[in-house]
Amino acid sequence: MNKVRLVAVLLVCDGVVVQTRRFKRTNMVGNAFTAVDFFNSWSVDEICILDISDDTEHTDEFVSIVRELSKRCFVPLMVGGKISKPQLGHEYIK
Repeated sequence: MNKVRLVAVLLVCDGVVVQTRRFKRTNMVGNAFTAVDFFNSWSVDEICILDISDDTEHTDEFVSIVRELSKRCFVPLMVGGKISKPQLGHEYIK
C-alpha cells in the first residue's frame, strides 16, 4: 500500500515568497518563516524551497533565509534554484 505524502513548495523571488502563473506573473504572498510555521502545524512530510529570482544579487539573502528556515523546519528540507551550469556529467557518474 502506498503512503500519500504531502510536499509543500515555496517559491522565493527576491527574498519574498510568491505565487506564480507559469513563472511569469508573480503575486507577493508573504514571508517564508510564516509559511514554514504553518507547514509544521499542518504536518507536511517535506518542504521544497525554490529560488526563482531573475538575477543573482539576492543569492546571499536566499541562503540566509534557508539557513534560518532550517532551524525552524522539523521535516526534510529540499532547496533548489539558480543553477547556472550543469554540475553532473558523465565524468561524475561511476
